[in-house]
Amino acid sequence: MYSRPISHFLLRSFGRFDEALMCFRRTVDLDPDWPEAYRSLAVTGQQADQAQLRRLAAVLKDRERSVSDRISAGFALGTLLDNAERCDEAFPCFAEANALHRQQRAEADERFDIEALRRQVDDLIELATPDFFSAVASWGNPSQAPVFIVGMPRSGTSLVEQIAASHSRVFGAGELDALREIWDTLSAHNRGRPVEKWDAAFARRLAERHVGSLQTLGNGAVRVIDKMPDNIFFLWLIAALFPSARIILCRRDLRDVCLSCYFQHFTEGHLYAYDLADCGARALEIDRLAIHWLRVLPLDILAIDYEKLISDPEGESRRLIAFLGLEWEPACRDFHRTERPVLTASAWQVRQPLYTRSVGRWRCYERHLRPLSEVVVAKRRKGLSA
Repeated sequence: MYSRPISHFLLRSFGRFDEALMCFRRTVDLDPDWPEAYRSLAVTGQQADQAQLRRLAAVLKDRERSVSDRISAGFALGTLLDNAERCDEAFPCFAEANALHRQQRAEADERFDIEALRRQVDDLIELATPDFFSAVASWGNPSQAPVFIVGMPRSGTSLVEQIAASHSRVFGAGELDALREIWDTLSAHNRGRPVEKWDAAFARRLAERHVGSLQTLGNGAVRVIDKMPDNIFFLWLIAALFPSARIILCRRDLRDVCLSCYFQHFTEGHLYAYDLADCGARALEIDRLAIHWLRVLPLDILAIDYEKLISDPEGESRRLIAFLGLEWEPACRDFHRTERPVLTASAWQVRQPLYTRSVGRWRCYERHLRPLSEVVVAKRRKGLSA
């Protein structure tokens, strides 16, 4: 029996796209009913013939197929049609795939809770004050190695990491779970105490251990990047543990961010991404938290707007490298040639020269975006920019 390999996914992660495409196409030939193979082709910008599109459409509608296969078929079909700029045909495929995924997760009792997120942001804003940062000033390790890229998923975090990691003195570590693990360890050790009275010596040891791990990963690099977008929820902890760290905040038009999330079949989590209104509401909360960090965080923060990066790539890239305290290197301009593993959904995009199609992409789907548009309108009524 044919065994579906993972080698082609590894080839894609390492940027060996010609070889990966050969594997993807061979997989389609051997198992033409496996929708995940088509999705792998689609995310590398490939086209499909009408017979393949009809096959995927049949899988999406076939109630005898597993829900997972139908979901993969919907995302694959939507992406292939989007590649062909057949937007009005693509959107219903994405919508059906997302609805199936929401239903699947709901049956597992997993739902996005916007009220819980709002309370979390409220709590962080209440916690993170100048007085708090003064109280935890003794926690930290002074290393300048840590760099954190944060923001919403699909806001340009992988692209920014790829540009920075093209520098000879920067290592891109990808998305690490380290901050959440540190938080779990700290909170367990200090159970029952207010945060500002946590064990400073214990926190300092954890900070030193993490810096050591980064230095091992970096293998001589002077800056090591953790690009976990959700570290935006831990910037207060980062400020306490790594007072010389640098923060890069990625921002992008809310509508493009949410559409890109909606079109992405994440491997796990991201429950908000499968509903446009939920995604918009989450993006607003991330924005609200980011505004607070820009006001109070005692760390160096650089905001990178995706649209500016696309319109002036060298200027913004030079600004990025200068923020890291490093001299400019031409390799950062040619970031798409840098050979390094990229394990996120942007593995293909970050190895292409910059293109403008993704800026204002939402306009192609505007007639389908009423739930998201209503969120944006509500934001404007509150006096915030989109």
